[in-house]
Amino acid sequence: MCPEIYSKYARKWGLERSLPERLFDCYQSTKNERFTDAHVMFLTENYRCNKEILDFPSDNFYGEKLVCRSKEVNI
Repeated sequence: MCPEIYSKYARKWGLERSLPERLFDCYQSTKNERFTDAHVMFLTENYRCNKEILDFPSDNFYGEKLVCRSKEVNI
């Protein structure tokens, strides 16, 4: 679902699309160019998951580069 955009200026800048959608298009446009690490954005710190949950994707998909920064809450 796209955000509701009323401003013609916001539409001109493409803000009716989400940031990930705009970034994807930006990276796709450079697909024919030589792809380097300068074209990659990788967020490594996670503040929402606990460590046990984050360990699986970190180990299996992200080369152990995800870091858990959330604080455990004892209930």
